[in-house]
Formats: sequence, C-alpha cells, structure tokens
Amino acid sequence: MRNINAYSENCFEFHLNQVKRKQFKANDPAYKSRLDTLSPRIDLSYQEYTRLISEGSFELIPKSDFSSQEKKDLLSLYRYDTKPIQDLHILLTTINNRKFNTCQMCSIDPIGSFDHIVPKEEFPEFSVNPFNLFPCCLSCNQTKGKRWLEKDRRLFYNLYYDTLPDIEFLKINFNSYPIPEFSIDKTAIPSEFYRLTLSHYTKLNLFQRFKESSHEVIDSLVSSANAIIPMIGIEEYRKTVKKSSDEMRALYGHNHWKSLLQVAIVNHEGFENLLVT
Repeated sequence: MRNINAYSENCFEFHLNQVKRKQFKANDPAYKSRLDTLSPRIDLSYQEYTRLISEGSFELIPKSDFSSQEKKDLLSLYRYDTKPIQDLHILLTTINNRKFNTCQMCSIDPIGSFDHIVPKEEFPEFSVNPFNLFPCCLSCNQTKGKRWLEKDRRLFYNLYYDTLPDIEFLKINFNSYPIPEFSIDKTAIPSEFYRLTLSHYTKLNLFQRFKESSHEVIDSLVSSANAIIPMIGIEEYRKTVKKSSDEMRALYGHNHWKSLLQVAIVNHEGFENLLVT
C-alpha cells in the first residue's frame, strides 16, 4: 500500500458545490434553505478537521450535535455515483498521470467506493469533505464499516496523512510451502506505529486476504518460470523476479505484499519442486 495525495483545493467549496447542485424539492421546499443555513457551521467544522489532522490530533474531532433533520439533509449530499464524487475519485487516484485502480487500504482489490475516514453517520458534516473520503474497495469499506476509534485510538491508517516508513515490516513465512503466512515484524517499527499497523492489518483481515489471494501470484510465477528458466537458468530468473519486485515496491510501497511474496516464493528451496520437470 502507498500514500495518496490529499485533495489540494478548497474542501468547503466542494461542499458548497454539492449543496448548489441539489435540486428544489416540491415536497420539501425548505430543504435547500436548511442546507444553506448550516453552511457557516460546516465551514468551521471543516477548518477544525483540517487543523486537528495537521496537528496529528485526528482522534479529537468533536462529536456533532445536529438534529435528526439536519443529519438527514447533510447525508443526502453524498452519493458515490454522482459526477462530482466520481470526478473526485479520478483526481485522487491519478498520480503522476498514472491511474491507480487498486485499493491502497489493502492493495488487493479494485477501488469501487469511498471510505468515510470518520463515519458519516456519526459526523454527517463531513459526508462530502474530500479530506474525509478515501478511495477504497468494497471489501475494505464493508469490513471497516463505522469503526474508526477504540479506546480513543485510531484503528486504521489515514493514508493521506500517516507517513508509511520505508522499512520492510511485513513478514512472510511458510508452514507448508508454498502457502504463505503473513505477519508484522514488531521489531522493525516504532511501538505506536506498530499498534496502528497491526490494528489496520488485523481489523481489515489483510493477513487472511493476502493468503487467499496468493494463489494468483504463485500460479503466475510458476507459469513464467516454466517458460523462462530453461533459457536463462533459475538463478537469473530469481534476479529478474527481484528486480521486478523492487520496481513494484517503488510504486506501491515498501511492504507491497505481492512484491514481497514473489521474492519469498522463488527464493524458497522448494520452488523448483513447483516447476514442470
């Protein structure tokens, strides 16, 4: 997984544009005026959100006290399939003119939704705040749900602002080769980052999801190895896989599970037994 650059334009203007796009409701003529009345309060909330996240005090975002009608109005601003939200999706997942379509919360599945970093049901004022919308897959979104804090500590990365270290901390072992077992190396990273990292990986069930998806990596390696090793030999093939892995990690982060798994598979003493003889 890798960091994604946060929205660089005015988030409150994005909110105002969403309000502006809402059509007049004949059965609720006061709908837009209610939203307009909330705008000064929303502006202050956005400023506070930005301040706290820049200070590393994200967990201190104050609880909202909107009425049930106000919550309903604010939640109505968000729909994933609307053009502004889809345009935001494209903007946030285009990096150096390259489109990234893999969820970076897991680096497994394709993006198909926005995660509300703090849940919109609890914080409806941030339902269309671009700083609070992270492009992710449906599996991560559904698994995470409304959870974000436990005992006043965050459960998941904020990949706009949490700096992922250039340290290899994702470990791969084989109890029964070639089926991998994934874990986090506690000794490789600072204790507080270890806590958040372990929480993110376990709460999203990433170790098991990596394992369940590993057959795709293994099958691809075996197929290419059977075609290439007769021409260049196994040691050169291993060097080729290592080079490819390093290139992928430069794009997707130092702990990109597929890249690490490729190297672990081909360097294992049992790799030759997987090949056609």
